[in-house]
This record gives sequence, structure tokens and C-alpha cells, in this order.
Amino acid sequence: MPLSTGTHNRVRLLVDFFDTTPLLSGLTRLIQQQFLTNVEGKRSNRVRLSVLLVRCWACGWVSAGLGAVPTLGREVDSSIFGLGRMMSSMESLTDRIALVTGGSRGIGAAIAVALARAGADVAVNYHQRAGAADAVCAEIAKLGRKAQAVQADVSVVTDVKRMVADVETQLGPINILVNNAGIAKPRKLEEIAEAEWDETLTVNLKSVFLVTQAVVGDMRKRKWGRIINLSSVAAHTGGAVGPHYTASKAGIIGLTHSCAASLVRDGITVNAIAPALIETEMVTKNMSVSPALIPMGHFGAVEDVASVAVMLATNDYMTGQTILVNGGFYMT
Repeated sequence: MPLSTGTHNRVRLLVDFFDTTPLLSGLTRLIQQQFLTNVEGKRSNRVRLSVLLVRCWACGWVSAGLGAVPTLGREVDSSIFGLGRMMSSMESLTDRIALVTGGSRGIGAAIAVALARAGADVAVNYHQRAGAADAVCAEIAKLGRKAQAVQADVSVVTDVKRMVADVETQLGPINILVNNAGIAKPRKLEEIAEAEWDETLTVNLKSVFLVTQAVVGDMRKRKWGRIINLSSVAAHTGGAVGPHYTASKAGIIGLTHSCAASLVRDGITVNAIAPALIETEMVTKNMSVSPALIPMGHFGAVEDVASVAVMLATNDYMTGQTILVNGGFYMT
């Protein structure tokens, strides 16, 4: 259905209203670009217009503007309204503060950048690779978001408390936590020393508990929070790294379930992502794995996991779930 001349004129009225508010100048440009270039636009323009209007309305920006153009809302049918409401959830990350542990490389770095692209300011935790963390922060800054590189061993409680305090001082209270830090040292069962078992469980699992515990209090006070834990397909299949790694990643899923249940009434969602054979340094150094193991025939990309993290951060009705990103390696 073409975009009518009447609707076109009412959009112009809305643009004029937005022009009176400097903070909405970018949105004004978007309306002009998308909807005023062609009066006889296709239905896709009408859909995009409806989505945009609902985004504005949900943020409380245009109540006065809609009053000035009272017939505009009637031209948005209920199905398009529902689509607009769903898509408008992406706006919820604007000015949120995210902390990504192990965010200096691989999956963590990709998630940090993706969250920034969705509107969040991001603290990038690292243990030893300061230069890599700074590079991620520089990429985030190019997106117009604030970034902070923060050093901490997230398996040590004193480091965790210092890290959280530093982020709160520089960026603000943490709304989104991504527990990504982890290690993978391939070993057969009979080769695992007790110290290696303890190290893997401490770094991969204890860290999730410590950082979650450190941030959840403020999330509860604000009645909003997103906790995203990086597990692994190894939690379901045993994997190729070894039983120490598998136990740590299975423990993350159990911890996710427990936290999700205890926080469900506090506006906090807790979910896990279980990737398989994502093309990172950790995977490519493991000589026992190859793309041939994946039904799709190739390793996954870090962006495949990052997009799921953004979805979980913007969704307010999903909690206690484990999302499998594995190219068909394990199906449920």
C-alpha cells in the first residue's frame, strides 16, 4: 500500500515537532531519509515508519507530537504496532553499562563491540593483555560509546571488588554482565593434575559466581539487569578439551539456572550461551578439532555468538535458558 500524501504531510509535522528538540535531531534526519524521499513509497516504508513511531512513543518522546497529528496513530495497524514494539526493544541498551570479562580478544571482544553498537557503554576486563583491551576500547570509542579497559583476575575476590568499583566510578552502575573469561588446556582424564583441575574450575566457574555476586546488588536496587554466561557445547557432549573443562562449563549452566530462578522477580534475566568451535585462538590452537566436526562444515565466527549476546541483553522475557550456537554440532 503506498504511503499516502496525507500521511506524508503528517510525518512532516512530526519532523517539525522533533526539530524543536535538539536531542532528537538524529531521529529527524532518519525520518527524512527513510520516509520523505518518496510520497508513493512501498509498504515496507509504512512498516518502517510504524516501527519508528512506536520506538518514539515507547520512549515517551512524542506524546505532544502525536497530539499535534492525531490521525497518524490510527494509520498504524495492530500487527505493525506489535512488530514495532518488538523491534523497539533494541533501544533499551542506550546508555546501559556493560562489563565483559575476558573482553580483550575472541568472543569477549566481539560481544563488547556488539553491545556498544547496540548503545551500551562497555568496560572491557582483561587479565594480562592490556594492549588488546585498549584496542577493543578504541573500536568502541569509534562507535560513539564510552569504554574502559579494566585489569583484574576475576577468579580472585579482591580483584573483582576493585574492578566493579572502578567501573562504577568511571562509567556508572553495571546493568549488563557478560561472564566470558575462561581457560582451556586440553588434557586427557589421566593427565589432569589436581592443580590443573582446581585452576580450571576456579577461572571458569568460580569467576562467574564472584562477578555475579559483586554486581547483582545494584541490579536488584534498579530492578533491571542482564547476566549472560558463556558456557560451551562441552557441557552437553563432553567436548574435546577434557573433563576439567567440561565440568566447569556444565557448572556454569547449573549456576545460570539457580541465579535465574532467584532473580526472576527482580527484573534481572540470567542466561547462558553454549558455543561450539568458534574460530578463536583457543580453538585454532587445539589440534584435536577441525571444521570437519561441524555439520555446517566450518567454524563459527565470533560475531555469531555476539549477536546472541545482544539478543539476550535486549530481551526481557527470556531467563534461565542456554542458547546453543554450534553449527548443528549438538541439537536439542
